[in-house]
Amino acid sequence: MKKNKIIMLTLLSFSLLVFSGCSLLTGSSEKIQYKGTNYVRCKQDIDIDLNKGLKKITKKIGEDNQGNNVYAVKGLSLKNFIYFEGNVSMGDGGPVGLYVSPKMKRIISLTKNPNSLRIYAIQKKSYDSSKSIKILETKNLILIKKVVSYFNKGKFIPSKKMNEIKIAKEYNIDFSSSKYPNLVETYDLVKSNQGKLYITSRKSFEVSKGISKLILIK
Repeated sequence: MKKNKIIMLTLLSFSLLVFSGCSLLTGSSEKIQYKGTNYVRCKQDIDIDLNKGLKKITKKIGEDNQGNNVYAVKGLSLKNFIYFEGNVSMGDGGPVGLYVSPKMKRIISLTKNPNSLRIYAIQKKSYDSSKSIKILETKNLILIKKVVSYFNKGKFIPSKKMNEIKIAKEYNIDFSSSKYPNLVETYDLVKSNQGKLYITSRKSFEVSKGISKLILIK
């Protein structure tokens, strides 16, 4: 018994030695510190614009504790933005995706001053596979502001009721802003079997059918 206790204490001491001190990355998947700078996971609808290509919009600056690549986002301050190319399927518990400074998370929004809008129709290939087809891309600020106004006037739908609605079509609406280059804020838009439109990002809202003429949704 005493021998086992000594072995356990030795293993514990070794673990503390490995995971402390000189580690480049510390913290949880939601709140981390990388090379002495604190970051938190960004809002779930905001990410880097991978449609442009990862290498085109980022610069590799190192690796995390699991050996995954870490990137700075071109055009943005590393003090406020950092991207981790972790592998979700491996379940290593490390950070994945875009992280920002705590202050930036409170203020960042690409729909306050957007200057670009893209609409994608989502085609389901199978239960867990789909393809995105771009049906609209515009920098018409008047049109973009009208789309945002439809969002702001949406009618809140409780999650229980939303789960009962049968979905006929799915779309992604991407907003970009010159204030935050190489980032995108994505909203999920669905069309029900009855022809009604709903935003299902974060919370669910029903939006007027008038938006369909603006963004070419049939």
